[in-house]
Amino acid sequence: MRRLLILIILILCSAPALPAFAQDGKQAEDVESAESQVVMLKFMSVDTAPEILEYLSRTLQETIDAHPGMKVASQNDASINEMVLVLGCEADSTDCLSGLSDFIEGDQIAFGSVRQAEGVYLISLKRFDFGSGTFVAEVNDATVQGDPDQIKAGMNRIVETLVFGDVGTLEINASGGSDMQAYLNGENVGAVPLTLEGLPLGEHTVTIQSADGREETRQVTLNRDKVSKVQVNFTGEAPAVASGPGDASGYIVPGWAAVGVGTVGLVAGVISTVQLSSYSSEADTMVCGNALCPQSSASQANRLQTNMDTAYTMSIVGYSVAAVGLAVGGYFLYNGYAGAESDARPDVGSSDDDTEVRFNFAPHADGASVGLGFDF
Repeated sequence: MRRLLILIILILCSAPALPAFAQDGKQAEDVESAESQVVMLKFMSVDTAPEILEYLSRTLQETIDAHPGMKVASQNDASINEMVLVLGCEADSTDCLSGLSDFIEGDQIAFGSVRQAEGVYLISLKRFDFGSGTFVAEVNDATVQGDPDQIKAGMNRIVETLVFGDVGTLEINASGGSDMQAYLNGENVGAVPLTLEGLPLGEHTVTIQSADGREETRQVTLNRDKVSKVQVNFTGEAPAVASGPGDASGYIVPGWAAVGVGTVGLVAGVISTVQLSSYSSEADTMVCGNALCPQSSASQANRLQTNMDTAYTMSIVGYSVAAVGLAVGGYFLYNGYAGAESDARPDVGSSDDDTEVRFNFAPHADGASVGLGFDF
């Protein structure tokens, strides 16, 4: 009797623990099924071959199953547009997509579109989570083109970006330069060497610039679970940057232009001098002693005086332009051709530039005198 009483007490003490054991078993089962169940919808397509859609769908399913936190629950034969048509809303609306949870047995939906034009595929993929009511991943308007292998490789990277996110890693190294800076897709990312993580998968452009002006550009493809590397070796000497008087191209063209302007001015001055001389001779024929000759009129004399004044002014302007143009042009040409010749000679040391240009201009009654000289 005493033993029976003890047995009854043990059973009563153990009874409250039985639901706990059952609950622990359910929690363990929930942990095992904690991965998100993803329902794949049919891709929308425009001018896309069935085999391309099949490959993209198969790749997406395999990649989701390879993720430790996700699993493909099922594949639906309806597209996202067909699904939301029932609800009378738009696929880009998170409120609309949240309403699909009543019709879909899963935690997330994966959907997208593929459009093809002239051999270029435009792909957009999205993952929507019913629990948070948000898009957890998106790839919008990614382009893929090339031969079949390149198209498949590009689709693989797009799908991996959708499932795993930005997981690309890139190492950039360079030698042969100083203070080298790296640029990723045109944006400065720091001094070389460096390692970048969390980058979008796919094609990228890497440019490395050295402080001495040299630059190298490389194309690199980032893949999941792989460290991509870029190595640049600057060889040879840095390009010479010519400046100042030694830059021949910066002197010769302006020099000849200045000489041309000076020549035009000289011609104008000579023509004006000839006209002035002609007017002076005509004036001599109109003067008889200290007065106008009887056959000459005051109006003729005034007109002739005006013409003489104009010719004299034009001669002054012409010779002035000639003096300045020829002087400046001569200076530029001297430095230009001297610099071109010095490029072909070895550097024997620097010396002060003692070149001096002199020009003289002296107008007089019968014209003007122009002088140009060089001291070097």
